[in-house]
Amino acid sequence: MKRRDLIAQHTHNAIQAADKARQVSSKLRDDPTSKDFEQFDNHMHEIVEHLTTLQTYLDHQEDFAMDEVADWFSTTSLGKHTEYRHSPIGH
Repeated sequence: MKRRDLIAQHTHNAIQAADKARQVSSKLRDDPTSKDFEQFDNHMHEIVEHLTTLQTYLDHQEDFAMDEVADWFSTTSLGKHTEYRHSPIGH
């Protein structure tokens, strides 16, 4: 999967988690329960996870670009994907 696709996927997932957290937060204001708080906490952790991954992509753009170029060269010349990656997150 290309880096831009991964960025789009994590952005979409973070937005979905934020929407879910917002829905649960409405319940917490009206009638707080431990179950609702747990759901809210889980959604907030999910948001943090996706945003942390996005930040990693942005912090290491050059590494990801080099990986994509190396993978393209390997695929076109050897017919297989490269296994070694410079980027901190596997593809």
